[in-house]
Amino acid sequence: MEVRSIGVVGAGLMGAGIAQVAAQSGLAVTLVDTDRARAEGALAGIKRRLGRQAERRQLTGEEADQILGRIALSSDWESLDCLGSADAVVEAVVEDLETKTRVFRRLGEVCKEGALLSSNTSSLPLSDLAAASGRPDRVIGLHFFNPPWALKLVEVVTTASTTPETLSDGLGLCEQLDRFTVQVKDTPGFIVNRLLVPFIFDAIHMLDGGVASAEDIDNACKV
Repeated sequence: MEVRSIGVVGAGLMGAGIAQVAAQSGLAVTLVDTDRARAEGALAGIKRRLGRQAERRQLTGEEADQILGRIALSSDWESLDCLGSADAVVEAVVEDLETKTRVFRRLGEVCKEGALLSSNTSSLPLSDLAAASGRPDRVIGLHFFNPPWALKLVEVVTTASTTPETLSDGLGLCEQLDRFTVQVKDTPGFIVNRLLVPFIFDAIHMLDGGVASAEDIDNACKV
């Protein structure tokens, strides 16, 4: 499956970053948010980042304009009808199960048959979102990392309902976006956050135990 058009639901830092990556990869992007001003702010942020790339001669001014021209904004949050023709959708709204469930329920109603539906959730159960869509076989997790335009890693998350074709399509989309993928089953924290949380707790325990100062623990992690 070659994705030519993609919807991104949520114009926060992650959604805007994913939209930028997709547009820079040549895809037509529809970026949707409840707040038109936030969506416009996201586009302005993308423009600034592209401008810095142009200053560093990583792309030309003309290429930056072409990338921006591939991004359409929408505040059609309630109906999401603007995503009816998208080949793929990435949900990147606030990390709240009720909100994400509502989005997936609507995506299942409006998206065309065969569309790839994905979530950028970092911790919520993907299987719940898949069930809400009414087409769980076409739902996959694509967990990008912050900031998406700089970090290449994407966790590709599958549920018990995800078909091999959907997994292949998800991996193919990541390849189009020039991302590095790791595959993981739907489990709390996936890979990275599941490794990160015990690491953080150990740092807290070291501080509580008087083993080292907060500054020295931080420096040991940074240097």
